[in-house]
Formats: sequence, structure tokens, C-alpha cells
Amino acid sequence: QIAAFSIDGLLFGSDSAAANALDDYEEGTFTPTWGSAAISSVNYSIQFGKYTKIGNRVFGLFRVSSTGHTGSGGVAQINGFPFTAVNNTSAYHHFIFGHMTGFSYTGSPYGYIISNNTYAQCVANNNGSNTSIPYPTSGNIDIIASFMYEAGT
Repeated sequence: QIAAFSIDGLLFGSDSAAANALDDYEEGTFTPTWGSAAISSVNYSIQFGKYTKIGNRVFGLFRVSSTGHTGSGGVAQINGFPFTAVNNTSAYHHFIFGHMTGFSYTGSPYGYIISNNTYAQCVANNNGSNTSIPYPTSGNIDIIASFMYEAGT
């Protein structure tokens, strides 16, 4: 037997344990946006997000780019992730930037999806000290990133 369906999901081989069943698989798109009270009136040029959800893990990539906005400061934030992240403060839901322009920071940039939410904030690590990456006062801003996080049920 290669695979079998049960009330718990798809089971492979001779495995009959409910905890090992594939109970969710989904592919889709989402529309990322800049967020927080620090920015408004955004002129988007690209908003693209794609994900695959396998069980409680969400994998994907996104790009959000704009040619202008109103407001500055605050923490740069990306809204619109497709699923709410679980509350996991032991291993935050980090993601990796493939490209990030228009922002000013010192150190290595990273982002993390906030527990119990569908948005992420941008941070820079400079020799072990983390600082928020703020929105610039003007200009083009662009982020391309890949992510993986644990979603709630």
C-alpha cells in the first residue's frame, strides 16, 4: 500500500498514526502591502505573493515595491501574509531578504512574522544589537523575500 486516506488525512505506506497524516495542502497567492501607522498613500508598483501550505508550515515568496508614499519613521511592516502565525516566541518566524532597497539601516536585515498575526516587521542585526528598520521619508522602496513559518490551525 502506497497511500491511504483516513479521517485524519493522507497516510503513506503502512503508517496509521494520525499524527503523521498529511491533513492540509494548499497553494495560492496573496497581496502584500506596506503597513503600520507610519505610512499611508502608497503608490504601489509591484505587489506579488505566492505560498504553499503543507500541514501547519507555510512556505513562500513575495515582492512589494512602491514609487512613493506619505509618512516616514516607525517600523517597516509588510501586511497580508496568508495565514496567522502561531504564538511561538522560542523560534520566531524569520524570513530572508533576497533584495531590499530604499531603506536606511546598519547591519544585516531580516524580517519576522509577528506571532498570532499576519504581518511582519523589518529589523537589522548589527553585531548582536537589533534595531527596527524605519520607512524612509521619500523615494522608491522595494523588498523581495522568501519565508517559512508555522501557521495556527
